[in-house]
Amino acid sequence: MRVYVDQPVHPLGRMLMCHMVADTLDELLDMADRIEVPHRYLQTGPVPHFDISKGRRKRALKAGAVEVCRRGMARRVRALRSRIAGDPEERARIEHVCRVAGVEPPRYVAGGLDEKSYRERTT
Repeated sequence: MRVYVDQPVHPLGRMLMCHMVADTLDELLDMADRIEVPHRYLQTGPVPHFDISKGRRKRALKAGAVEVCRRGMARRVRALRSRIAGDPEERARIEHVCRVAGVEPPRYVAGGLDEKSYRERTT
């Protein structure tokens, strides 16, 4: 189980941001705590993740995160989304953490839908 960061290419004001995802929600939140990213910045779609600055990315890498390319991140997001959709306990955990952090859970998680059902209802 690991935490992954991609390249900082997403502009936010004068900063460049990157994504941080993990194999499990607990690992993601643990890394956020270690690099001092408040849980209220948790992003929920398509999977739970954080958008972090280049400075926080450097701290995450020092703390053990693995650097991945854009395609590697996309592969991990797809695998994580499928795992979450098939695991009711993980969906419940994500919903709980989102409520505590004050953020909206992913729609396919909040509705208890698997990814296929979510896509059918929204397209």
